Amino acid sequence: MEQVFRLLKNEGFKLEKCELEEGDAIRKLCVMMLTSLLKVLQMNIAFNDKEEGQPIAEVFDEEEVECLKVLNKKYEGKTKKQKNNCNPKRTKWAAWVIGRLGGWKGYESSRLRREYFRGIQICKRNVKSKYKSSARCVHTVGLRRDDVHY
Repeated sequence: MEQVFRLLKNEGFKLEKCELEEGDAIRKLCVMMLTSLLKVLQMNIAFNDKEEGQPIAEVFDEEEVECLKVLNKKYEGKTKKQKNNCNPKRTKWAAWVIGRLGGWKGYESSRLRREYFRGIQICKRNVKSKYKSSARCVHTVGLRRDDVHY
């Protein structure tokens, strides 16, 4: 529970800085944040799990998975250590892609935290843009890290 509050507040979505005044509006914002937060927690668990987490279809819909496949090709590095060697049918594979999308270097030894928030936001923008082709998906991701606010 403490991790959820930490991620909703100072270390993630920074809920306390929202400028909404009515309780209903704040509650609706919280519910929207919790859906993304759930994915962040699922990816965090999957990344540290020897079995690579739950099946990817339980966390991401088909459109998101297709977009992640395109992004995986773009963000894999040239060295063996920067390749996504995770099972593409498990959540850890998606966590690797989204972490890279958010600015993570791709090395197993480095920690992932805020990169998930940035990566999820960029991924959602790609899926919401209703890309018509893989090229469109890659093109929309051509954002700098400074363009993403979490």
